[in-house]
Order: sequence, then structure tokens, then C-alpha cells
Amino acid sequence: FTAHGVIMIFFVAMPLVTGLMNFVVPLQIGARDVSFPFLNNFSFWMTVGGAVIVMMSLFVGEFARTGWLAYPPLSGIGYSPDVGVDYYIWALQVAGVGTLLSGVNLVCTIVKMRAPGMTMMRMPIFTWTALCTNVLIVAAFPVLTAVLALLALDRYVGTNFFTNDFGGNPMMYVNLIWIWGHPEVYILILPAFGIFSEVTSAFCGKRLFGYTSMVYATIVITILSYLVWLHHFFTMGSGASVNSFFGITTMIISIPTGAKIFNWLFTMYRGRIRFELPMMWTVAFMLTFTVGGMTGVLLAVPPADFVLHNSLFLVAHFH
Repeated sequence: FTAHGVIMIFFVAMPLVTGLMNFVVPLQIGARDVSFPFLNNFSFWMTVGGAVIVMMSLFVGEFARTGWLAYPPLSGIGYSPDVGVDYYIWALQVAGVGTLLSGVNLVCTIVKMRAPGMTMMRMPIFTWTALCTNVLIVAAFPVLTAVLALLALDRYVGTNFFTNDFGGNPMMYVNLIWIWGHPEVYILILPAFGIFSEVTSAFCGKRLFGYTSMVYATIVITILSYLVWLHHFFTMGSGASVNSFFGITTMIISIPTGAKIFNWLFTMYRGRIRFELPMMWTVAFMLTFTVGGMTGVLLAVPPADFVLHNSLFLVAHFH
């Protein structure tokens, strides 16, 4: 379970998204390369290094058995004395720094290296989603680096940041990891939104319907993704006021997300749709994403979440 989640999210999905942005964005904005080619190469090898470290734990020692977010106290030295969590911390630190450097690079590339005449509102929609994605990376990944450093100190030095001893608090870890973790959800999905937008436009033979609204929806999603992390643990006991705030913001973020679905549907409307394989995947995504989004709105209601939390309903929504 832990190996599946860690490898899938950190070492398959993230490199895939980052690599695609590296390849496509310079072509779309008319740049010869990214802003800092050496930094780009360095960040790639940092990601490879992290992947090698985490794969080593499949053969040397053991893989972590803490779940893909390594909640304490299970990830502490008392409950996980073997080397699995150590591999996990080292791998994610190395790969996380690589991703952060790549994010800085791509933000600079999009902001400073566009071809003459290409204003922000003339950029292709995939480039817009890439820009918002990398802004999220630059803002969120330092939190991951910090929280893993504190977890390492708890394991190696005997500090008590995330234990109940000497004033520590396990819920601080949960808050910090999800302050990174929920933007991470959108780091992975925003480039996919851009891909499906380009595919829909190309295979319908029409310009994307509502380009401006799509751009603003992407920006709103980027901002709101920092204001919803607590919906992952309504049951922690923050109180009705806190739960209400995060429940409402979670419902609000579904509005710009739903707007994208309508943009795609109106792009298809009266278009010359060619149902080739990319378009079939796009339509299948729309259906799956709509169902997943509706279950997410239900989970955004704190009383419902108290019933459904840690159930297969939640697992189905996540997938």
C-alpha cells in the first residue's frame, strides 16, 4: 500500500507532469529552451536520485509501512525502528528539492521567455495551467521539505515535534503535510486540465470555448487550493467554526472546476468531433471526473464526512 502510493505519486505522476511541461511549454511560448538549462538537468537528476533511493528500499532493508504520508507516531522510531521510513524521508527530500528547482525554472521560463507579442492572455491554455502548477510547486514544496526535516529530527535526534511528549503534537504533522498535500493534488490535475483542453479543441475543430473564463478558473483553483487542506481531517476535532470555513471553501473550489467541464462541453457542442483515441480518453475523463467531483462535494460537508471518513467511499472518491 505504501509503496504503491509513494511510487505512483512521487516517482511516476510527478516526473511525468514535469517532463511534459518541460517538453511542451518552450514550444508553445516560442522559447528555445527553459530559463536555466543546467538547473533543469540538475533537478532531473535529483528526481532520479530520489527514485533510486526509494527503490533501493525494496531490495535493501524494507519499504516503509506507514502509508504514503508517513503519519506519526507510526513513522516514529518507536513504531518503525527499521530503515524503511529513513529511505522514505531521504528519497522525498531529494526528489522534492528537484521538483522545487524545476518549478522555479518553469515559472521563470513562462514569465520571462515568451516570444515577442505573446501576452499572458494569448498563451495556450496548457501553458497557463503549467504556470499555475509551477507557482503551486514553488509555494508548496518548501513545506514538504520542512516537515520531513522535522520528522527526521524526531527520528534521529529525539526531538518531539510530532509526539505528545514535551509539548509536541501529531496533528501539527497532519496539518503541515496536507498544507503541501492538497496543492499537490492540483499540481497533478491542472496540467491534465490543460491537456484535455487542448485535445478537446483540436479534435472538435473549434477554438476552446470561453478561453478567458478557463484562465480565470485556473487562477481561482490555484489560490483556493491553499485554503481547503483541513477537509482531509474534519474528524480531528478543530471545532464547528473551523470545519465550516474549510467545508465552504471546498465547495467553492468546485465552482471553477465545474466551469471547466462546461467549457469542454460547449467546445464539443456543434463541433466536428473526431472520436479518435485521445478524444475518447478525454470524454471518459469528463465522466469519471464529474462523478469524483460530486462525491467530493458530499465529503466537503463536515457532518457527512464524519460518517464517510476512512471508508471505501473516500477511497473511491480519491481514485
